[in-house]
Amino acid sequence: MSWECPECGENNAEHITECACGGYVGEVDDSEIINTDYDTSYTEPSIETPATPYAGFWLRFGATVTDSLILLVPTVLLFILLPKEVTETVMPDGNIHKTYNASGITQISIGVLWLMYKAILESSQRQATFGKQALKIVVTNMTGKRLSFSMATFRSWPIWLPWVLGSVKPIVGMFAMVSCIAVGFTRQKQGFHDQMVKCLVVRRGAKFESDDVSEDSKPASTAGQMLYEIKRIDQKDPGLKRRWFYDEQMDLLVWFDEEEKIAGFQLSYDKLTNPHTLTWFKNKGYRHNILDIERNKIGRRKGIPILLLPNGLFEKDKVAEDFKKNSTDIDNQVSKFVYNKILSYKLP
Repeated sequence: MSWECPECGENNAEHITECACGGYVGEVDDSEIINTDYDTSYTEPSIETPATPYAGFWLRFGATVTDSLILLVPTVLLFILLPKEVTETVMPDGNIHKTYNASGITQISIGVLWLMYKAILESSQRQATFGKQALKIVVTNMTGKRLSFSMATFRSWPIWLPWVLGSVKPIVGMFAMVSCIAVGFTRQKQGFHDQMVKCLVVRRGAKFESDDVSEDSKPASTAGQMLYEIKRIDQKDPGLKRRWFYDEQMDLLVWFDEEEKIAGFQLSYDKLTNPHTLTWFKNKGYRHNILDIERNKIGRRKGIPILLLPNGLFEKDKVAEDFKKNSTDIDNQVSKFVYNKILSYKLP
């Protein structure tokens, strides 16, 4: 008695559990028979990326103007309701002219208002004030993650510190202006206040190469990376809509049919160390491959197609667990479907 290798079709004796090609014996669900009649070439999806992922001076200036308009009403209310310093001046005609200035407590209160507005929103899940959200830009650390509240507080000092310091407000205000103007002249569009806390202001959903991040700010590992959706992606498959989810370790392409049901997916995992893909399509079943990525001498991927080579060994429990951890922020329908399909894979 013999068994046929699901990878190469070679017949093997019953006592042999592994084919010479690397395929393993195993039961295959009749509803999802392995099929090799579809294209297994892999091309990384193309997206409409902006000329630069960084938010430039005028974009950030527009966000600041929008935020200023939003905070104008509460700022004026604080000025009206809180104590004021009154300066009396005797005019030449003998009349007394009164000038009302913000008291120390009023200036501190306005500074705290601006501080809380900036720090709370920029350290939230949206990573942006309402002005930045309107212009589709976000504040991140150097690895694309959101800032802590303390980092967001320190970063926003040009906005709130001049209000708090009072007597030295003109000097601090001058330094704050220089820090903001630096956005227009630095390579990564950073103000000095951005550089102090090692953060970036980028367009929402922007993807940029790791070369744009300094060596000392790159993460030591990718364990904390989470999948997120690349919104602008070419649609080249007739009758199918494609969505792309990305992080440093995984790529997930999902195809939807005209009824918005998932018709197939391709999960690339362990991209940095041992790249593999698991592909599933309705009526075609599963295929598991190793990515043959040719690189040049300094480790960069060459501009040639990536080949999918047969590879039978698939640690579905490990891959499923890694995917579950990395997919908490994406569409729940997609994450559950792919997770269950990974666990349903029948070949060891």
